[in-house]
Amino acid sequence: MYRAFKQETHMQLKAVIIVGSVRQNRLADRVLKMILATIQNSYECDVIDPLVMPFGFVKTPIFHYDEERNGAPQWLIKAEKLIKESDAIVVITPEYNHSLSPIAASIIDHFGVDTYKCKASAVVSYSIGKLGGIRAADQGKILLNKLGAICVPHVLSISEADKKISQHGVILNKSLLISLKKLMKDLKWYTMAFKTQRERFGELN
Repeated sequence: MYRAFKQETHMQLKAVIIVGSVRQNRLADRVLKMILATIQNSYECDVIDPLVMPFGFVKTPIFHYDEERNGAPQWLIKAEKLIKESDAIVVITPEYNHSLSPIAASIIDHFGVDTYKCKASAVVSYSIGKLGGIRAADQGKILLNKLGAICVPHVLSISEADKKISQHGVILNKSLLISLKKLMKDLKWYTMAFKTQRERFGELN
């Protein structure tokens, strides 16, 4: 079984990164650049950014439209397609008032369970404080797991993110580099496991 699994390490993988911040001068841009520099070694990668796609309060989620998505805005249709076609989902979130960021939750809530199920996922949280947004990360894991996008156990919570990542996404801290590599290794394993099962046995109903 292990040998057969190893033969599939070159399978084409797709990931989508959800950026959970709309604030001015957001540190999420640094975190995004950092992740892209690493994840693109293993995945074809797309980004859902609320500064590009006008996500806001969930007034009309995608599943309130018909199956052909008639009347749905094109940016929402595109975002659904990116998530559905992905093998892995990475959510970047700051911690606001001990919670997952509202815009991260809103983006996720625009889509139903069928968009997420049978995929791997990971949460990357950050803050300028000492805890790195760990409480936001825990909430993000619960939400994604409930939707069927199973989170890897390792959580990357970046404390003092403004000091550990440069404006260009360069990692300035050895411990952060080690933790990021661990997250990417775990995510790839989970991604390949789910993708292998989907291709062999189809999606869960």
